[in-house]
Amino acid sequence: MISLVLSVAPMATFCILALLFYQWKKRIEGRLTERVFGTVIRNRAYKARENYGRVSLIEYTLEGKTYQKEFQVNQLIYFRKIPIGQKKGLPVGTTTELRYNPQNREQIISTVDDQFGKKFMIGIFVFLAILSAILPVLILLDRVGFLR
Repeated sequence: MISLVLSVAPMATFCILALLFYQWKKRIEGRLTERVFGTVIRNRAYKARENYGRVSLIEYTLEGKTYQKEFQVNQLIYFRKIPIGQKKGLPVGTTTELRYNPQNREQIISTVDDQFGKKFMIGIFVFLAILSAILPVLILLDRVGFLR
């Protein structure tokens, strides 16, 4: 019984931490009530450890003042309405929608990247829920000797 609890504890801890992160992100996104459109000025590639990435410099105007900010924007690649991957960056000159918090204009996100996060998190939670439901049963069957 102790081994069962020890085998499920790391997965449960990860699920709780992922849920807390997701709720924190949703709380911030709930404050992003205003919309503005920006234009991609340029793209820049970078390397972080072993991974390469791309950020887009987007120019937008709020209340007559022009701002420029770099966003890591990932476009989804679809196959029959199912997201199967992502392209990094947007072509120069592309107009994109941004959402921001009117009380704190530093909190601004690109809506292009937003939908991938929702579907990805739902997929992770479903996968971990199925795994955490099946793992104890497999351990119990192994202890009983059914899987040998």
